[in-house]
Amino acid sequence: GATGDPAIFDGMDLRPLSDRLRGFRLPAMRAKGACMVGLDLSGAQLQGANFEGADLRGVNLRGADLRGARLTRANLTKANLREAVLGALPLGPGRSAPVICGGARLRYTDFSGADLSG
Repeated sequence: GATGDPAIFDGMDLRPLSDRLRGFRLPAMRAKGACMVGLDLSGAQLQGANFEGADLRGVNLRGADLRGARLTRANLTKANLREAVLGALPLGPGRSAPVICGGARLRYTDFSGADLSG
Protein backbone atom coordinates (compact mmCIF):
# COMPACT_ATOMS: atom_id res chain seq x y z
CA GLY A 1 0.00 0.00 0.00
CA ALA A 2 2.75 2.48 0.85
CA THR A 3 4.22 2.08 -2.65
CA GLY A 4 0.83 2.39 -4.35
CA ASP A 5 0.85 -1.19 -5.61
CA PRO A 6 -2.48 -3.07 -5.49
CA ALA A 7 -2.94 -5.87 -2.95
CA ILE A 8 -2.51 -9.30 -4.58
CA PHE A 9 -4.16 -12.27 -2.87
CA ASP A 10 -4.56 -14.66 -5.82
CA GLY A 11 -5.39 -18.21 -4.67
CA MET A 12 -4.92 -17.37 -0.99
CA ASP A 13 -7.11 -18.38 1.95
CA LEU A 14 -8.07 -15.08 3.58
CA ARG A 15 -10.52 -16.52 6.13
CA PRO A 16 -8.10 -15.97 9.06
CA LEU A 17 -8.40 -12.20 8.43
CA SER A 18 -12.06 -12.39 9.56
CA ASP A 19 -13.03 -8.72 10.04
CA ARG A 20 -9.59 -7.09 9.72
CA LEU A 21 -10.29 -5.79 6.21
CA ARG A 22 -13.50 -3.99 7.22
CA GLY A 23 -13.48 -0.46 5.79
CA PHE A 24 -10.03 -0.85 4.18
CA ARG A 25 -9.04 1.01 1.02
CA LEU A 26 -8.09 -1.73 -1.42
CA PRO A 27 -8.63 -0.33 -4.94
CA ALA A 28 -7.53 -2.68 -7.74
CA MET A 29 -7.18 -5.52 -5.22
CA ARG A 30 -6.57 -8.86 -6.94
CA ALA A 31 -7.99 -12.00 -5.32
CA LYS A 32 -8.50 -14.37 -8.24
CA GLY A 33 -9.50 -17.81 -6.94
CA ALA A 34 -9.09 -16.70 -3.32
CA CYS A 35 -11.08 -18.22 -0.46
CA MET A 36 -12.84 -15.37 1.33
CA VAL A 37 -15.75 -17.26 2.89
CA GLY A 38 -17.47 -15.25 5.64
CA LEU A 39 -15.08 -12.26 5.57
CA ASP A 40 -16.31 -8.86 6.71
CA LEU A 41 -15.43 -6.35 3.99
CA SER A 42 -18.23 -3.96 4.89
CA GLY A 43 -17.52 -0.39 3.85
CA ALA A 44 -14.34 -1.40 2.00
CA GLN A 45 -13.14 0.59 -1.03
CA LEU A 46 -12.77 -2.14 -3.67
CA GLN A 47 -13.00 -0.16 -6.91
CA GLY A 48 -11.67 -2.19 -9.85
CA ALA A 49 -11.06 -5.28 -7.68
CA ASN A 50 -10.64 -8.64 -9.39
CA PHE A 51 -12.50 -11.49 -7.67
CA GLU A 52 -12.59 -13.86 -10.67
CA GLY A 53 -13.37 -17.39 -9.48
CA ALA A 54 -13.13 -16.37 -5.81
CA ASP A 55 -15.18 -18.09 -3.09
CA LEU A 56 -17.13 -15.23 -1.49
CA ARG A 57 -19.88 -17.29 0.16
CA GLY A 58 -21.42 -15.42 3.07
CA VAL A 59 -19.06 -12.46 2.67
CA ASN A 60 -20.24 -9.14 4.13
CA LEU A 61 -19.84 -6.42 1.51
CA ARG A 62 -22.46 -4.11 2.98
CA GLY A 63 -21.82 -0.55 1.84
CA ALA A 64 -18.66 -1.56 -0.05
CA ASP A 65 -17.64 0.32 -3.20
CA LEU A 66 -17.33 -2.33 -5.90
CA ARG A 67 -17.50 -0.06 -8.95
CA GLY A 68 -15.73 -1.71 -11.87
CA ALA A 69 -15.15 -4.99 -9.97
CA ARG A 70 -14.70 -8.27 -11.83
CA LEU A 71 -16.81 -11.05 -10.29
CA THR A 72 -16.67 -13.54 -13.16
CA ARG A 73 -17.37 -17.10 -11.90
CA ALA A 74 -17.22 -15.87 -8.26
CA ASN A 75 -19.40 -17.68 -5.72
CA LEU A 76 -21.42 -15.01 -3.88
CA THR A 77 -23.99 -17.40 -2.40
CA LYS A 78 -25.58 -15.82 0.71
CA ALA A 79 -23.35 -12.73 0.40
CA ASN A 80 -24.49 -9.43 1.93
CA LEU A 81 -24.32 -6.70 -0.70
CA ARG A 82 -26.81 -4.39 0.99
CA GLU A 83 -26.17 -0.75 0.11
CA ALA A 84 -23.09 -1.73 -1.93
CA VAL A 85 -22.15 0.34 -4.98
CA LEU A 86 -21.95 -1.87 -8.08
CA GLY A 87 -22.07 0.71 -10.85
CA ALA A 88 -19.54 1.53 -13.52
CA LEU A 89 -16.17 2.95 -12.45
CA PRO A 90 -15.36 6.23 -14.25
CA LEU A 91 -11.91 6.07 -15.86
CA GLY A 92 -11.84 9.39 -17.65
CA PRO A 93 -13.81 11.48 -20.11
CA GLY A 94 -16.21 9.13 -21.86
CA ARG A 95 -14.64 5.99 -20.39
CA SER A 96 -15.78 3.66 -17.63
CA ALA A 97 -15.35 0.08 -16.44
CA PRO A 98 -18.58 -1.81 -15.67
CA VAL A 99 -18.97 -4.48 -13.01
CA ILE A 100 -18.53 -7.85 -14.73
CA CYS A 101 -20.29 -10.81 -13.16
CA GLY A 102 -20.69 -13.40 -15.93
CA GLY A 103 -21.09 -16.88 -14.49
CA ALA A 104 -21.19 -15.62 -10.89
CA ARG A 105 -23.30 -17.57 -8.39
CA LEU A 106 -25.72 -15.16 -6.74
CA ARG A 107 -28.12 -17.53 -4.96
CA TYR A 108 -29.63 -15.94 -1.82
CA THR A 109 -27.41 -12.85 -2.28
CA ASP A 110 -28.93 -9.75 -0.63
CA PHE A 111 -28.82 -6.68 -2.89
CA SER A 112 -31.26 -4.61 -0.78
CA GLY A 113 -30.54 -0.90 -1.28
CA ALA A 114 -27.54 -1.62 -3.54
CA ASP A 115 -26.68 0.82 -6.32
CA LEU A 116 -26.84 -1.23 -9.52
CA SER A 117 -26.95 1.77 -11.85
CA GLY A 118 -24.71 1.91 -14.86
